[in-house]
Amino acid sequence: MKFGYFLQVSVSVVQYALVRRSFNKVYFGQKFPIPFTDHVSNLLQGRASRNIRIPGVSQVYSVQGAFTNTFKFVPRLASSSEPYRFLTNFFLHGDPLHLWFNLSFFASIVPLLRQFNCPRKLFYIIFTMSVIGGNILHSIVSPASPAVGASGGLFGLLGFCLLLAKKYRQNALSESLMRTAGINLIYGYLASGISNGAHIGGLISGGLCGVFFLAFK
Repeated sequence: MKFGYFLQVSVSVVQYALVRRSFNKVYFGQKFPIPFTDHVSNLLQGRASRNIRIPGVSQVYSVQGAFTNTFKFVPRLASSSEPYRFLTNFFLHGDPLHLWFNLSFFASIVPLLRQFNCPRKLFYIIFTMSVIGGNILHSIVSPASPAVGASGGLFGLLGFCLLLAKKYRQNALSESLMRTAGINLIYGYLASGISNGAHIGGLISGGLCGVFFLAFK
């Protein structure tokens, strides 16, 4: 799990640095600065990027940068020629605040996984399957919107812990987890640029992993 922390931080820092460096691009001797606020508003929680057409350049320049554009989840591309996108978007984050929220969520759920004696291999299986499951539901609910972030995997871990808390009749814990899921889903519904499809898909996938875990335990 420490490796997961390191990977999340290192890849996100590289991604953020590459995008930040690309803000002031020079094309044919002309400088086209892209404000930091555009980067934040367009990348936070997987919001679709704002494309900018630069005079003299035929292609569309995206404020997200080449690194993010290569690995973010784009439903149309993931379901056709680039299936790797079903998994790679969880390494990407819109900005340091987005990364901090996800790492904080991750840090709060890890003690519960240890409490339920979740093996390390199972942790990786739950997280991976939940990322994929979240992206699948996102592609159904929002087929035109790209997404970045690890929220699907994190909701999967939450769903796994919620199922086990229900199974072992830890009522206080299960109520707390249900409140956490509910608040996040309500916020995702009210706020723009947040993929509730990925959250719900991850939650369901994590719950299904919990069912199999209990069945074969």
